[in-house]
Amino acid sequence: MPLYLTPTNNLGQLIVQAQASYSRITALLPVERWSDVDSLSEPIRQEIFSKCFDLSKYFDAIDEITDQFALSLDAPVMRLSEGHVEFYRNVLSPQREKISDLMWKALGLGSIDFGPALADSEHTKSTGKEVWRFIAFAIDRCDIDVEEGELEVCSEEAFKGAQKLLHSRVFSPDEWLARLRHVEPLLTEKSGDDLPTFVRHRFREVFDSFLIGHFAATIALSRALLEFALLQNANRLGYEAYRRTRTAAGKATKAEAKRLGELINLASEHQPELEIEMRALKRMADRVLHPREHVNVSEFPRTSGKDALKAVTSIQSIIHRLYLA
Repeated sequence: MPLYLTPTNNLGQLIVQAQASYSRITALLPVERWSDVDSLSEPIRQEIFSKCFDLSKYFDAIDEITDQFALSLDAPVMRLSEGHVEFYRNVLSPQREKISDLMWKALGLGSIDFGPALADSEHTKSTGKEVWRFIAFAIDRCDIDVEEGELEVCSEEAFKGAQKLLHSRVFSPDEWLARLRHVEPLLTEKSGDDLPTFVRHRFREVFDSFLIGHFAATIALSRALLEFALLQNANRLGYEAYRRTRTAAGKATKAEAKRLGELINLASEHQPELEIEMRALKRMADRVLHPREHVNVSEFPRTSGKDALKAVTSIQSIIHRLYLA
C-alpha cells in the first residue's frame, strides 16, 4: 500500500518497531556513552550501525505518513496512543540528529555535516525546483497533446489556467514541501474532531499559512487563535474572561473581553507550563500587528520565517493543553 494511503495505526506500528531498535542500541551503548562508540568492538559497532540505519528508515516512513496527513486532514491533528505519542515526542524525535551521528561514527566516518538546516536559512527558500519542474514537464506534455488535438485529460481552459499558475509568483511547491519538513501534525491520543469547529479551521489556516510562506499571517492567526482559546476555556480553568460594568444608574453594560495580556496572566495561574509560550507568541504578534517607531520594520521579513515556525509550534502546544490533554 502506498504510504500516502497508510492508515494511522501503521504509524503506531512504525513507532513500536523504532522503539525496539532504539532499545537495542541503548542496551549495547547507553545514550550518555554514545560519544565512545569508537572504542567498541567491530561486531558491536556493526550492530549499532544496523539498528541506527533501521531507525533512519523508520524516520523516513514516519515523515511520509505525518506529511501526508498534515496536508490532507481537516485539522493537522493525528490520533495516536498515549504511549506512542510520549515515546516519539520525548525520546525518539529529540534524538534524531544524535542517532544519525551515531550511525556514521559506528561506521567509522565520524559526524557528517549535511549543511545548514532550513531553519537556519529563514524558511524562505528551498534548494531546488524539482517538483516545479516535474509539474512543468507534465503541463508541457499536455501542450503537445493540445497541438495534436488529442487532449483528453482536461479542457483547454483548464490547461491555460495551469500554465498561469505554474509561472505565477505564488506557485512554489518545492518551498512548501521544504517547510513541511520542519512541522508535523499534532500527535495526540484524541481526535481532531474533539476540537471545536472554529479552532479546527483556524488551526488549519495557521498551518497552511506557514507552508505557503505567509509568515506574518501565520503569527497573526496564531495570536487570534490563542485569544479565542483563552476566552473559550476561561470557565473551565476558573477565571473571569470578560469585564462587566454598570452605568451610573446601575444598568449593566455589554460585557467586554479582557485584553490578551490580562488573559495570559489569568490563564498562567492555572496553566503555568504554557506561560512562556503564550507570552512569546504575544510578543511576536505585537511586532507584526503593532509596529512602533523604534522597531526597524524593514528588517522583520529576514527573521519572520523562524518566528512563524515558533508560532506554529507554540500554538500546537497551547491547543493540545487547552483542548486535547
